[in-house]
Amino acid sequence: MAARFPFARILIADVSASPDHDLLHYGASLAALGGGAVDTVSQRDLGTVLDAASRARADLLLFRDPQRWPEGRQLARRVVEQSPCSVWMVPVGAQPTLRRVVVDVGGSQEHLPALHLACALGRCAGAQSLIAVRVTQATSAPDSLPRHRDVKLEGLVAGLDTGAMHCSVHIDHSLYIARSLRRAAEKHRADLLVVSASSDKPRRWPYTRSDANELAGDALTALLSVHESAARPSLRDRVRRLFTDTSATH
Repeated sequence: MAARFPFARILIADVSASPDHDLLHYGASLAALGGGAVDTVSQRDLGTVLDAASRARADLLLFRDPQRWPEGRQLARRVVEQSPCSVWMVPVGAQPTLRRVVVDVGGSQEHLPALHLACALGRCAGAQSLIAVRVTQATSAPDSLPRHRDVKLEGLVAGLDTGAMHCSVHIDHSLYIARSLRRAAEKHRADLLVVSASSDKPRRWPYTRSDANELAGDALTALLSVHESAARPSLRDRVRRLFTDTSATH
């Protein structure tokens, strides 16, 4: 079965003084994967951009990495907290190709819709590999488990409909989550790092403020923060069942 592209309506926020043709091409290339619609807003004011995303009923807000915005890297955290949709930050020079996708699955069900969305996105883009990363905030692995194994996560990934993509699991134990995620993205030469926004109100990244700033401040890998609305009810139910089933069998 062909994967469904998860973003039907993309809004590109072009904050540059002159048209950012590379960013516009990046957005058009993404939309072409699923025949989606693309709109553009040329504003440097965050409130205006988010209002435009709401009016357009956008599924995805696409913009340059926060270094291009007046408020710098701290802006990304505010975008995630306030955006009505998923947010995709594009580094300067990034190409609209997704060969390798890294996704943070954390340690709870809240992260699992991002895993399924990353899988669907990778399949639509013809990605070669999907790497599920779990960072535990422990200085050492429990004695009962191998340091780089997570049987439950491996079972969950094995149940994904990945098509021709190669899928693997990357486990790290660190007090610095954002640093570990960025290190995993660099190690696997990822074109995209996918993370989750919390469903709390206001929505927040499930990371410390310093971790969130570090995630946003890296300008080497594109970053996609998945909004809770990206998990449709049917997907949430499926994720819950998968999580429960793998928990019961391992």
